[in-house]
Amino acid sequence: MRRIALIMAGLALIEAGCVNVNVGGKPAAPLPLMTLTPATGMPVDAGHVLNADSAVRIDAPLSPSPINVTRIPVYGSDGSISYVRGAFWTDPPATLFRALLGEVVVAHTGRAVLDPRVTSARAGTVLGGTLLRFGIDEAGHQAVVTFDAILTRNGQGTFTRRFEARAPVAAINGTNSAAALNDAANQVAAQVADWIKATP
Repeated sequence: MRRIALIMAGLALIEAGCVNVNVGGKPAAPLPLMTLTPATGMPVDAGHVLNADSAVRIDAPLSPSPINVTRIPVYGSDGSISYVRGAFWTDPPATLFRALLGEVVVAHTGRAVLDPRVTSARAGTVLGGTLLRFGIDEAGHQAVVTFDAILTRNGQGTFTRRFEARAPVAAINGTNSAAALNDAANQVAAQVADWIKATP
């Protein structure tokens, strides 16, 4: 009975992902997870007094099925979609892009940015939209980020605009693809931030 109990405990650990079993070889190296980092963001210790009229709420954008995963899609010229082998984001791109937008909008506009997941405070400006593309154009060897933005201002209406940025990819692998997508995402985020700043 004691032997059976030990076997069951071992199986439970394996199922929970606590044990890396690699029979007959060295332990497998953990797969690195990738994320987006802002080129410009809010400095440490910086803060804002919350003014509802000037505050911006950023909702997580919608996204189509091919990018509603933690992998990097590769768009073929024939309309096919494949994924970069062994490359995984920490979260789906829409979640990462929302966080990046928040950092860049703060840095470019000086306004407080609210995350609806952590506060229900009112904001005079609400940004949402759809992240249409977030992957690699195989034929052009470029990272492509396309965002259809929807901006709503209290009492002033709703505005829409499409943003897109591209960045070259030397080789389509996890490291190069993630770096190029980070570059393109930062370009789009900066364009959106400047649009928010300029929209009356």
